[in-house]
This record gives sequence, C-alpha cells and structure tokens, in this order.
Amino acid sequence: MSTSKQKVFENIEYEIERVGYALITINSKSTHEPVFTYSVGLSSMGLPELVFVRRPTSVVRRIIDTLIEMAKSGWTFDGHNTRIKAILEHDLALIKAQKTVSSDLMSVAVDYSNQSEKKYSISLDNVCVVCWPDGDGAFPGEEGYKRSIDSNIVPFEKAISTLH
Repeated sequence: MSTSKQKVFENIEYEIERVGYALITINSKSTHEPVFTYSVGLSSMGLPELVFVRRPTSVVRRIIDTLIEMAKSGWTFDGHNTRIKAILEHDLALIKAQKTVSSDLMSVAVDYSNQSEKKYSISLDNVCVVCWPDGDGAFPGEEGYKRSIDSNIVPFEKAISTLH
C-alpha cells in the first residue's frame, strides 16, 4: 500500500477515535470549495453513511452531530428515504443511494473497508445523500419537486436517479 493511502487511512482512524466518524471532502479543482463530502464510520453507530453536496464542513459536522444526538435519544434510521424535521433551520431528507453509486462516490471508504488490517468495520450498505428542499419545501421523489442547485452535481444526480 502506498504511503499516502496509508496516511489517509490513519487519519480516518484518528478521526473515528476522536469524534466517532471521519469526513472525506472532494474539492473543486478551480475554486477549492467542497463539491461533495462523505462520512466514514457512522455505520458503526447504526446510522447510514452520509453524502453531502456543496456544503461547508462546519455545516456537515453540525448535521452529523445532531443526527448522532438524535440516535442516542432513540431515533433510528429505518433504511428508507427519510424526511427529518427541523435540523438546523429547516427540514432535510436522507435519500438512499444505490449500492453502485456508493461504491463510485466513496472510493476512499471502499478502499478502507476492503483492507485487511483496519481498526474499524464500516458498512457501505446504507448510504444516503443529505438533501435540502427546493424553494417550495419539496424533496426529490415528492410530487412537485423542482430541481435544486444541488441537482446539477453529478454525485447528487446519480444518487437520486432511481426516484424519478
């Protein structure tokens, strides 16, 4: 295994030990802003691994930390598309991604989970894209949904393509 890949895996394990999960962010080459970010390690807490499109890391962490607190209070993810009321300032939806989409998008997590010497067992069987509502409050798969700005991002389109 290459030294740089091993360093990434060590950072993942350090973050999981420190806060319970790690984040992998894929930045735009031109603007250096996040195109998408995904979690590694939430599956060990009974939550789905999450993909966020065009969201700052600070917002991603606040949402994940809120979901972890909800899980500690008894909320469980049922494995289907789920609308969650009032996280941050409005509702969000967890839209289940196809397994092939998860594997394509989350290559670092796939590589980590496939290595033989790892500290943490993670599952990519339950991966969701975190969606914000359109201007009318509708989500992908709901009647009247209008494409949001996130819909123009390839990972988002791939993940929700089965809903239409």
